[in-house]
Amino acid sequence: MTDKYNSFNELNKAKPNSFNIDMCMWEGDFLFFAPHAGGIEPGTSEICKWFNKAPYSFYVFEGIGDNCRELHITSTRFDEPKLIMLLSTKKHAVSFHGMTDYSSRKINADIFLGGLNSELINITQQQLKTLEFNVSTNNELPASMFSGNEPQNVTNRCAAGMGMQVEISEKLRREFFQGELKRKVGRSNTTALFEVFCNSINESVLLYKQWPDTATNHE
Repeated sequence: MTDKYNSFNELNKAKPNSFNIDMCMWEGDFLFFAPHAGGIEPGTSEICKWFNKAPYSFYVFEGIGDNCRELHITSTRFDEPKLIMLLSTKKHAVSFHGMTDYSSRKINADIFLGGLNSELINITQQQLKTLEFNVSTNNELPASMFSGNEPQNVTNRCAAGMGMQVEISEKLRREFFQGELKRKVGRSNTTALFEVFCNSINESVLLYKQWPDTATNHE
């Protein structure tokens, strides 16, 4: 599906009341964000907000109302000013996205890790596989539409110039919530699997920060 809007400015001029931005700044080097949250890619907002705790900063761009899908701005053109400002102040970034089950079947995985931070991607893949999540990365499928290899991809616009993009199938996101995925009230209560997933991402970040040359490369 082709995006209706090619930039945040276009969307804001056409539908200024169709979205909500929620964000919080902490002093740590990581920003967790979801540029297609709320009703655009349901479940990504709740995942991202799990990381709303020191030392992690977070940002969500949430579609509200009906027909939120048309509010989607692809990651290489997502240029909402508050997010771009936040990214410039944070060395590392992790973004959460939702992919369709059709896309999930094409790549034969429920989670796809993309972006230019290959070190964090490798660590995260191993953590998720240990927990028996079905995960693939841009190492195996570099030509995937989810590869996130473009420098202009918003995930890679953090200060280090390399981030990690986490794509999650609709099937798996449905398993993260006790109610209906596509209704906000249905996402008010999460499942144990949701906690397992979020904790795994958190553990991956902690391991990454302990990687050799942490003092010079990661902090």
